[in-house]
Formats: sequence, C-alpha cells, structure tokens
Amino acid sequence: MNHFRSSPLPTLSGSPDGTSKAPPRSSIAHLSTDKPVLPLIFSSSEKILWCGRPVLSSLQCADTCGDGQNISYPFYIRGNGKPYCGYPGFELSCNNNSQPTINISTTAYIVQEIFYRNQTLRVSNSAFSNTSIDCIPLTGNVSFPGVLFDLAPNQTRLFLLYNCNSSLLEHPSEFYHGCYEEKENRSVLALPEGDLKLRNASQACRSAVVAPIESYGVNGDGIRGVLRRGFLLKWKGTSCSFCQESGGLCGFNHTTYNSRCLCADRPHVWHCRPESRSQVFLVRSQWGKTSRKLPHLSGVFGRGMKGFPYAQTITFPLGINKKVVIIAIALSTGIGVLMVMIWCFRKKLSFNKISYFWKQESLTNQNLEAFFRNYGPLPIRRYSYSNIKKMTNFFKDKLGQGGYGGVYKGKLSDGSLVAVKVLKESRGTGEEFINEVASISRTSHVNIVTLMGFCFEDSKRALIYEFMPNGSLDKFIYKKNLVNNEHKLEWKVLYNIAVGIARGLEYLHRGCNTRILHFDIKPHNILLDENFCPKISDFGLAKICSREESIISLLGARGTAGYIAPEIVCRNFGGVSHKSDVYSYGMMVLEMVGGRKNLDDEADRTSEIFFPHLIYNRLELDEELGLLGIMDEKDEENARKMIIVSLWCIQTNPSSRPSMSKLLICWKGPLTPCKFRPSLSCLPLLQGRQ
Repeated sequence: MNHFRSSPLPTLSGSPDGTSKAPPRSSIAHLSTDKPVLPLIFSSSEKILWCGRPVLSSLQCADTCGDGQNISYPFYIRGNGKPYCGYPGFELSCNNNSQPTINISTTAYIVQEIFYRNQTLRVSNSAFSNTSIDCIPLTGNVSFPGVLFDLAPNQTRLFLLYNCNSSLLEHPSEFYHGCYEEKENRSVLALPEGDLKLRNASQACRSAVVAPIESYGVNGDGIRGVLRRGFLLKWKGTSCSFCQESGGLCGFNHTTYNSRCLCADRPHVWHCRPESRSQVFLVRSQWGKTSRKLPHLSGVFGRGMKGFPYAQTITFPLGINKKVVIIAIALSTGIGVLMVMIWCFRKKLSFNKISYFWKQESLTNQNLEAFFRNYGPLPIRRYSYSNIKKMTNFFKDKLGQGGYGGVYKGKLSDGSLVAVKVLKESRGTGEEFINEVASISRTSHVNIVTLMGFCFEDSKRALIYEFMPNGSLDKFIYKKNLVNNEHKLEWKVLYNIAVGIARGLEYLHRGCNTRILHFDIKPHNILLDENFCPKISDFGLAKICSREESIISLLGARGTAGYIAPEIVCRNFGGVSHKSDVYSYGMMVLEMVGGRKNLDDEADRTSEIFFPHLIYNRLELDEELGLLGIMDEKDEENARKMIIVSLWCIQTNPSSRPSMSKLLICWKGPLTPCKFRPSLSCLPLLQGRQ
C-alpha cells in the first residue's frame, strides 16, 4: 500500500533574493494590464526598462477567482498575462465554479484558503468536490514535491479501499458504494489511520488509496465533509515582506530564473531604493566631520555601533526635509558617540578595536546570510533569539560549559526536550557555525545527534539538539570522574558504545551524498541517550568533501590535543583524509579501555605515562591487562578486541589504518579476518600534554 511520496523539483527561494538558476529563456516578456501593453526587456544585468512610476502602478499582481480570496506572490493565476507575479510551480487556474485550483504532480487540487503569514494553504482533491454520501470516486495516491510543498504538521491519513467484497466483511453499512462500478456486492470503504478494522479490510479489497486529512479525523463531518474540507500544505521559502514594505511588488524573472522586487526604477534584489540619495554630514565628534550617504532603504534606519547597548535606532521616512534629517542625525550621532566614549572608557577599549570588531562582525553576518541563501531551504527550522530565550526559560537550567559557550536544557512547544548550545558572540568568521549547520543538517543516523534547529540573529547564534539525558561519554569512562562504582559502565556497554560510534563515523564517511570528516572525535563529543546509545556531536571543525576525494587540503591543524592524527600536524606522515578520524577514534577507544587519559603525567612509573605503549607491552608479553571491572571471559574478550582494534587505528602511517567500514567487519566477528598484529614501531610517540 503506497504512502505519501515526494518528487524533486527546482529549489524554491521564495524571498526576492533567490539565487537558483535555469537555462536562459526568451529575453522578451509582455505584460497584460489595464494600460497599453509595454514590452519588458530583461537584460543580462537583470534590469527592466520601465517608464517611471506609471508602469509600476500598472503592475498589479493581486488577482482573484471570482469573488474569492486575493491571489498574490508566490501564487499567480495562469492566463492573466502576468507570469512575473509568481514563482514557477505556484501557478493557479480558475475552474468553472470560480475556485482557484493548483496542479501538483498531475493531480488537480482546489485551493480552499491561503494563509500567507505562516505559508500554508488548505487544498482538497478536486475529484472529491462533488462527492456524495453514495459515491467516492476512484483516485490515485497523492504525491507532493518535497522541495516546494510538504504536508503541514497535525495532518493524518484516511485509507480509501476500493472494490471491496462487502459480503466478506462485518458491518456492511459502514461501506459506501463506488460510482465506478455498479455491482451491488462491491463497495468502497473509508477508514482512518489506526482503525483496528484496517488490516482485515485491506485483505477483502482489491486496491487502496491514501488521502491526507486533518488530524482531528472524521468526527461529525462524515467522510464526504472531511474529503471536501481537505488538508493543509506548507510551502517552502520566505515571504517578500521586505519588498512590499519598501513599496515594491514581488515578482519573478524567467530569464535569470530569480525572484526580484519590482520597483518604479527597475527590479531590485531585496527591496526598492528611495527616490533620491540624500547626502548629509554626520558629526562624529569634536575632532571633525565626515560625509556619508544614507543607506538605500525605503525607511532608512540609522543606528549606532552594532551591539552596543547605548545605541539608539531612529527611522527617517522618505520625503522628510533634508535639514530635519541633518539635525536629527547630528543629535543622535552626538549622543551615540558620547555613550560609546563612556562605554569605551569603562571597558578600556580603544576606538580602533571597536571599529575593527564592528566591521568583522558585519562581514561575518553577511557571509552567514549569504551561505543560508545559497544553500537553499534547510530541513531544519530557524528560530529567533526570543524563541531561544523562551524555550530555555531564559537560560535557567545550564547543562554544561565549554570554550564555545554554554549548553542549556530547553523545551519545544510540543513538549520535546532539547539541548540548546548558545555560542559565544566572539566566534571569529562564523566558520564553525556554518560547518555545524551545513554538515549535521545533511545527516540522519541513529548514531549522529539530531540537529532540530538553529538561531542566527545578528551576533546571537545557537544550535538546538535533541536532549541526551546521560550527557557525554567522558563522565562515564575516566576513573577520576566516577563518584562511585554505579557510574562505571559494564564492558558490554562500553563495547556497544565503541561499535555505535564506529557505525556513526562509517555513515559520515560513506553513507551521505558527500563525505563528512569530523576532525574532533573525543569522549566529550560523544553523547549518550537514556539507553546509552552513542551519538556523535559537535561538528564545528567538520569538513565536507566529495566521496571521491581521498586526500583533502587543510590549512592549519584542527582538533584536540591527544586525539589529533600525526598527518594533520606534519604532512610528512601522509595526506589528511578520513583516516584522520580513524586515528582519533582509536585514541578515544583506548581511553574507554583504560579508564584514564592516554597521557598521564601523574603515573607512578615512567612506563605507565603513555597508555598505548603500556597496554601494547602487556598485550605483547601476554601479561594481565590490569583493567577494572572484568568479570568473566566475555568481558576479557571484549576488552582485548577493543585494544587490538584501537591499536590498529592509531598507526602512524595513515595507509596502515583501516577504514571504518573494515572496522565494522572486525567488530561484528572474530579478529582473524582483520589480519592485524600491532607493532610498537608503528605506534605514535608521546604527543604532548592533554
């Protein structure tokens, strides 16, 4: 029985800054308006030849089917001569009953209502528009292009089972005769998802179709009412409020295949520019003045230095007297400069540093916004900073603190618990933030932590993860962290954790469309759920590359001391590749075995300082391993396998290390197929203090 399907379509960038491309099309488009027809020529520079404001006034994109709801961007009505008014794939048509309809994957749906604010629309299959209590027509399974449309939350499924033999079923009164066949003993059955009769009924029917409906189900509306009411779809992309607020109209350029803001002078990317570019003097201080141009915004807002609490926001609407603008800017600038000087004096920060940080932050924000635009619709939600404060109850419950910032316990609106990682404001170019969002949003694996959303608002950045009740692995493996023996994990659990991490790394290296190298595998970055299932987290240092790349270029070392592969520090050992993650994995498993850091300056004897050498010597001499918690032969076997596998992983030469795929074969069975015998000469030397 088929379920909902998705089919790929070109990426939608619903905001007027879309950057998706398509092959060039005809360079001339005609507009049909209530004024004389004027040709619009789209040049390579994406300009349109306008004839001043009268042309813009004729570009009325809002339209209706009969007396129904206004249709506006990204939707447009076919045949009205205004293809520039909407985005491809959002074309509507008016049926004989003056109802807007949309074709999605060859199926016609009646558009009952459009909710522009939250980007959803209610649709119903047109085949059900005249459905009576005695006739449910035969339809096909629904299919939505996941790039443009998807089912909104809180929708469920209604199973329509056709050509059923009612004589084989109980309660025939629950069946509805189909209008496609006249036999009296053949019926159509409609059952909601989860109905206990669904399994038996499916065996007495020849075909079935799944129809989406709203989650409250049939209730008193009956099958006919539910099908005619339809369900909610959510379209992807952002609104065009920036363009509309600046006096423009949202449109689409079919030549460059980009969304644009249609303005009086020409199309713009985001919004319309003001009619004139006023030039005023901004009085900075008693040392002089400088000439600046107002930003090209419809409502020009001036602001003090970004991020300072004493900066004041002032709005200057178009058409205001130039002298008033000069006086207002001079006063606000003077007050702002005075406040900044006081702040600088208190913080002992020079003006040069302020200017530098301001520029760097501005460039970082621009880079991040450009990344999110170019990357296209993300499968995760973007939250505002006010949402972050609300879900964490104003950062009440702190789970941990690191060099990146703090982690707080939070709760989503649906009651799901989350861990919110709030990054420090001084995070450089934002590369780590981009890495984490870009890499982990591509993944879906039981051993990879789930990124549920993110926040990027000026200098405020946060990542929302699924909540891991047992925290990080380092709390359970180091002897000094164990308050009592109850926190010591059994060897079976440790073994399963090591295997789970290997599965996660193998997925990152081979299971995705692109290869993701983590570069910071360590116990602190392994989270444990309530069943101690491990999940790899913290992708701030990750690097995305194609699956065909065996060796990658890397500027500078990255990772944590004690887990960094030798080739990352010195290229003489070999090229940087996925084998670098294998090395880090091996060092981490050794710490799981030993219950200590691999490098221990406080060891009683010199031979015990570096654990890899210590455990190798014991293994080679067939001595007692000296490990805690070994209760039986199975524990001994698991411990030995973990040691041998990890020693194989930390070979100095990257080509001597196994891939994660080969390691999984070793984990699942005996070590014989691995054909590895550790050699002390191939193990790393002391790497320095951790």
